Amino acid sequence: MVLVLVALLGGGLLGLGVRVARPPRRSRRLDRPPPLRGVLLPVLAVAAEAWGAWLSARTAAPYVLGVLAGFVLLAYFVVVNRRLPGIGLVATGLTLNTMVVVLDGAMPVSTAAAARAGLRPDQAVPPGDVAHLAADATTRLRWLGDTIAFPLPGHAAVLSPGDLLVAAGVGLAAYTLVRTWRPGRRTATRPSASTAGRRG
Repeated sequence: MVLVLVALLGGGLLGLGVRVARPPRRSRRLDRPPPLRGVLLPVLAVAAEAWGAWLSARTAAPYVLGVLAGFVLLAYFVVVNRRLPGIGLVATGLTLNTMVVVLDGAMPVSTAAAARAGLRPDQAVPPGDVAHLAADATTRLRWLGDTIAFPLPGHAAVLSPGDLLVAAGVGLAAYTLVRTWRPGRRTATRPSASTAGRRG
């Protein structure tokens, strides 16, 4: 989540910098991406996954239920915004992450990668964390799990290849939207000839 926020902010700032340095010309309408739609869907997807984790920690319901519900919401978000640059990367990353969680019941975390990031085993997979599990010999698609050390100062983490694809797609989409955004202009309605005649 932190990486996605960093990519969102970084892509937006980069797009703003390019926009200031090279303002878009009004005549180049073909460069404008379609408007972003369904902006609440990612928020609902995060809420669905959090609900799945909460439910799984208190009942026998599998965590995968929340993940699948979130994936459906995000898939719809991807479909309605499929023409936006970067959305293809987001879709690929989400699919990979969901596939791993469905097969393993949670996101597997490499203890070796966690150590490289500066995390202890209990920090990589805290007790009671139903969203993650320590990878072992029985883990399926282990290479698509959290295997990439991300020693960000103040927020060390272990990421999956899907996480990197999602972050790259979000950054590209944010850059494109900020760089090409133009405020809408309202056009004044001219009175018809008959209306003008009545006023006269």
